[in-house]
Amino acid sequence: MELRHLRYFVAVAEELHFGRAAARLHIAQPALSVQIRVLEERLGGRLLARTQRQVALTEAGERLLPEARATLAQAERAANQTRLALRGELGTVTIGFTGSVAYAGLLARVLKDYRVRVPGVSLQLEEIDPLGQIARLSAHTIDVGLLNTLAMQVPDTIDTVPLVSWPLWVAVGSDHRLAGHKRVSANELRAEPFVRYSVTHGGDQSQALRDILGFDPVISHRGSNLLMVLALVGAGLGVALVPSSVAPLADQSGVRMLPFGDVDIQLNCAAAFRVNETDPAVQLFLTHLRERVASR
Repeated sequence: MELRHLRYFVAVAEELHFGRAAARLHIAQPALSVQIRVLEERLGGRLLARTQRQVALTEAGERLLPEARATLAQAERAANQTRLALRGELGTVTIGFTGSVAYAGLLARVLKDYRVRVPGVSLQLEEIDPLGQIARLSAHTIDVGLLNTLAMQVPDTIDTVPLVSWPLWVAVGSDHRLAGHKRVSANELRAEPFVRYSVTHGGDQSQALRDILGFDPVISHRGSNLLMVLALVGAGLGVALVPSSVAPLADQSGVRMLPFGDVDIQLNCAAAFRVNETDPAVQLFLTHLRERVASR
């Protein structure tokens, strides 16, 4: 028994007229009669009682009609779900992100637009440090990373799309000796202990700080995320280099944000993904990101 046989049967059962059913199905009436007989033969009995004047459902036909309708509806649902999945409009996308992306509002803007456009895709979000995101992408446990690429080596299997850049500023406590300055030079920070953002997947962030500052800083504390880094700075436990995007959080943490006077370093945010990515839902999400970049 094929789906087309059920469609033919439902049309005749609803119209109770072979001519009208044939016109509805856009097939010839004799061909429709043949297909109904084929269905009856396969099921082993009459589904329709025919006379020259009328067509009526037999008891078996009455029982088949709701089941046939349900089968056809389920088949249509399955086809629609498959079409959505093939277009990337159904599925799951797992996204890793850094705190600076979230605190700057970039994550919310990207996801809000995407959810309006593609409501059928489930988004799973996890805050992960940049090196961790690269490791997780390589291990296929996340699909997209939203990360800062400062001093980061990305393997050939991972590609990136630039999203936005933020100046790297100095965070000091509100009562720090430098808090009243309009800007700070790297040389003024030589004697300062630094609070560093910790990473969980290896990597030498201290080398990045040396490259930026021109000297080897003393690391006094490590924070597991940017909020913790700001809290430690606000407590007077050190200074830190943070993206300007977290400035709205500084006052709440007792922190003053100061631009570098002699160093112009941009913290670049990018979307990272596997070069050979084939999942339609992930591909559509990346298309959305590229369109946002192109429209800036």
